[in-house]
Amino acid sequence: MLEGIDVMVIDLQDVGSRYYTFIWTMALVMEACEEMGKSVVVLDRPNPITGRHIEGPVLSPEFASFVGLHKLPVRHGMTIGEMGLYLKDTYYPELDFFVIPMRGWKRMMWFDHTRLPWVLPSPNMPTLETATVYPGMCLLEGTNLSEGRGTTRPFEIFGAPLLTLPLW
Repeated sequence: MLEGIDVMVIDLQDVGSRYYTFIWTMALVMEACEEMGKSVVVLDRPNPITGRHIEGPVLSPEFASFVGLHKLPVRHGMTIGEMGLYLKDTYYPELDFFVIPMRGWKRMMWFDHTRLPWVLPSPNMPTLETATVYPGMCLLEGTNLSEGRGTTRPFEIFGAPLLTLPLW
């Protein structure tokens, strides 16, 4: 599929969490481009939940999957460009890789401080508030609880038929 191209351009809005699949799509593109001798350019974007906080356990290699291909903490604190540089240096050293830097973003900034409009990176990430709770609430996917996908507030609400509240 890559034979007819010279450069792959990646322009994705990551949300700052290990299990958001955009960084792993980028990693697989980087791997394929390295194998084919193609260049990769990443257009950097803000980490919407700041670049100051790193939280949660680092992925154990035996649990690697498409929601975590390499060792990262749950909340990684990197922009997608920084993530690309980390992946290149650690896993794809022969890749011809470039990051087009953004202007104006500072590590302590939440997305709403950028004055950029929030554009849904996916239907299940409708707001900055969703991105903020996603690193913790997405852990519910490994249980029999619903994390609210299909509602207007995914990851902000949860439930299951087995949960009942007393009526008083």
